[in-house]
Amino acid sequence: MLFKNQTIYSNIALNFISKYPHAEIITNTRIDCLQNFFKQAKYGRWKSKPIKIKELAKQSYPSVSKNDEIVSNLSSISKLIYNYEKEINELKIKLIDYAKQSNYFNKINSIFGIGDFITALIIAELDDINRFNNIKELTAYCGLDPSIKQSGKSINIHGPISKSGNKYMRKILFMTILNITRLSAKCHVENDIESYYRKKRNEGKHHYVATIACTTKLLRQILALCKQLEIK
Repeated sequence: MLFKNQTIYSNIALNFISKYPHAEIITNTRIDCLQNFFKQAKYGRWKSKPIKIKELAKQSYPSVSKNDEIVSNLSSISKLIYNYEKEINELKIKLIDYAKQSNYFNKINSIFGIGDFITALIIAELDDINRFNNIKELTAYCGLDPSIKQSGKSINIHGPISKSGNKYMRKILFMTILNITRLSAKCHVENDIESYYRKKRNEGKHHYVATIACTTKLLRQILALCKQLEIK
């Protein structure tokens, strides 16, 4: 595969597919033209990549001709996805610029593993974070508070999370925890969230349970940092 996993949706991959949607088109294109394409796209291996592409194109046996409608559709779809990705990125930039006007931006953004876009999403979903008086209100808003199960005279207040709150905020938190733990392992950086996750896993907790525990811990950090601004 020339472009693996999510890289097939990268700008360079989408542009390449839209321009060269068939093996025969690649085979008939001069190597210097292919190199120039990757060079203009500022691809690191712009000299060697086209050579590999030409070899793979010669070895392939397409089921349709280069003039088939399927090939034309592939080129059109690649252009559409590229344009949609461009629009999404522009919206992300606008959201970040808007979020930077908030006093909470720098505080939340200072937490390890939380980038500009995630910070902007958190601010967008939580709005005025200081409207929450304590962590219980905040976790309840996110649907991370434990559900209460009652059976006869028995009441279990430590059931699974209620999931009755903001589902988008829950998803953002889950993705953030995954990002923090992965980034910590990759960069060999110790932080409270990653250490807490490892502690829960060592206790025999399931990955999902450990992640939920970390989301609450992360919310505590976010709330504490934003409350500092309220004190000032």
